[in-house]
Amino acid sequence: MPFAFASASVGSSGVAEARLASPLNDRLAARVPHLLDLARRAGLDDSSAEDVVQGTLLAAWRKFDQLRSPERLDAWVDQICRRQCAATFRRRAPEVRRALQRQDRDRADPDLVAEGFDPTDALEQADRSVLVDRLLAALPARTRTIVEMCYLAEWPQREAAMALGISLAALEARLHRARSEMRRLLETRFRVEAEAFGLNLRVDPTVGWRDTREWCHGCGKVRLRGVFEDMSDGRINLRLRCSSCDYRINSGGAVNFVSQRSFRPALHRMHKWASAYLTDPRGRDGATRPCPSCGRPCALRLVKPSDPLAQRYEWTVITIVVECQPCDLIVNTTPNLLAWCHPAAQAFMTRYPRWVGEPESLVTLEGAPALCLPLRDRSGSARLRLFAHSRSLEILTSAAN
Repeated sequence: MPFAFASASVGSSGVAEARLASPLNDRLAARVPHLLDLARRAGLDDSSAEDVVQGTLLAAWRKFDQLRSPERLDAWVDQICRRQCAATFRRRAPEVRRALQRQDRDRADPDLVAEGFDPTDALEQADRSVLVDRLLAALPARTRTIVEMCYLAEWPQREAAMALGISLAALEARLHRARSEMRRLLETRFRVEAEAFGLNLRVDPTVGWRDTREWCHGCGKVRLRGVFEDMSDGRINLRLRCSSCDYRINSGGAVNFVSQRSFRPALHRMHKWASAYLTDPRGRDGATRPCPSCGRPCALRLVKPSDPLAQRYEWTVITIVVECQPCDLIVNTTPNLLAWCHPAAQAFMTRYPRWVGEPESLVTLEGAPALCLPLRDRSGSARLRLFAHSRSLEILTSAAN
């Protein structure tokens, strides 16, 4: 198949484009064999690879003025090719999914284990095509693409990472988060449907999870259960959850608990880290935090339940969010976490161990916007309200009643 290049238009401002056309065409033509090989290694057949390379060349021509460093032309064109490969896969994903589901029609396994199990594989084997479609549709677009590539189309992870233009480590991290998100969706939003299809969702498996002495601070009814989990990079992650409500704590690997196996000191250590991380040491003008993974400065913002991001992740309260786009990482927590290390809050928590956090709200304090962080003793009428600056998240004052 011949590869065509966009011709340079010569008008009142087209002289420079005409001069550039020949060397640019020569450079792009020289990259064609490499781009074909790149597309084939991403899993495309010859015909699809040629279509992708054609689209790559056209996109490179049209967007050439966006290239800031001409010496990086080859790497830039490769990146365009990878994105074209990913776009081709996304267009074909529904057909691939239906074909795989037809192939597995006769295989059924009704048990879906919540921990250490691939939910996509279980759903395919059980031929729950409707639930598969709804589950995938509930995932963010980038997460859905990775699940379809690696679990439905069974791309090798290295080739999937190449097609998406990310590192293998970043792909593995996204897959880990995708599995966690799918388990969460199956345990919550789609639980009734999943059980109706015969899937046995064991939300609270006994292996690894232990009772703690910490009361749930969402409902105050029961004590939390916890587990220290091994992560793929060797770190240890802390997770706590309530069997009565949906209250959960997940350190996300931000604090490494390699030598920690007691929940109370581990929880205290995590809160101390989070308080220092969230509170801006530069004062009240800064609203950025470093990414815990790469260290880049990332904007910190308060997300209300009406925000599209909150609706995507089903956050029903005001949420503090630090999002790093290059790492595809979101650090999120409820504002009540700010109160943990404050002396007034510590005294309140010690005196009333069955305290619960009430919904936070945005208020006006001395003419400036602030966050109100209310705590309440579940067994009595004692209450404590702390007020934090809306940008720096510094605790400004407290009031007990």
